[in-house]
Amino acid sequence: MAGSFTSAERSHKCHFKRQGPASASGRQRMTQRSNTLETCNHCSKPIMERILRATGKAYHPHCFTCVVCHRSLDGIPFTVDASNHIHCIEDFHK
Repeated sequence: MAGSFTSAERSHKCHFKRQGPASASGRQRMTQRSNTLETCNHCSKPIMERILRATGKAYHPHCFTCVVCHRSLDGIPFTVDASNHIHCIEDFHK
């Protein structure tokens, strides 16, 4: 029958009123959602997609960069200096 849903499908439909940005319950839901995501060690924003893990920390792939040339080190060999700064191999040896 066109337009009908099984009871399982019907139970998954979501109906809600949109709440404005000043809504306390809206802020609470956003805070709860943000607290469940890992944050990037570089930019401190929640990581919504792929997590790059290096030196025991989590990064957005585009945030994991050399401190000298700022080139992305996603999938590229890197090293860490005595101050725990991340370098591409070329810049570390300069």
